[in-house]
Parts: sequence; structure tokens; C-alpha cells
Amino acid sequence: MTKKRYILKAETFDSHGRKISEAYNDYRKTHPIQSHFAKLANQPARIFLHAEILAIIRAGEKKIHTIKITNINGKLSSPCPVCMKAIQAYGISRIICT
Repeated sequence: MTKKRYILKAETFDSHGRKISEAYNDYRKTHPIQSHFAKLANQPARIFLHAEILAIIRAGEKKIHTIKITNINGKLSSPCPVCMKAIQAYGISRIICT
């Protein structure tokens, strides 16, 4: 039995609505930041690189106001507990799920 893999896209925006970064889930990679938040959420096995965290990493030092999460498979998607920890830690004030 194989696990279902979701194709999620995350985009970050500044307070003026300008796009800062964009990312998709990457089931082949991980990152120390992903591992850190997975441990904080008490889900240490969730270390593949989530779209939300990769978009945050790609934003660099820019202040993120909004993160938009889109499930390419067509179902409404919301951040998992791991990504919610990262979103809160980075002070992102608005989440849009489509």
C-alpha cells in the first residue's frame, strides 16, 4: 500500500499583496527547519519538505504577511500541525486555503 501524496503549492505575499515566493511539496528532500518544526509539533516523522515551509525558506529575510495554500489535487487544504508551528513562529498573519 502506498501513501497518498498531495501536491500542495504555497505562495507567500507581503502586506501589499506582492508575491515573495512560491513552492511545492518535495517528497525527495528535507531541511533542518522542516525537522525542527516537525519535532515541535510532536510529529518527527514528517520530515519531507512541505510546500509552506519551503515557501517560507525561499522568502528569506522578507516579511511575510500572507501565505496561500493550494491543493493541486482539487481538494481544500489547510496547514498541517507542523506547518502551523512554522507559520506562527514566522509571524504570518493571514492564511488563505484554496
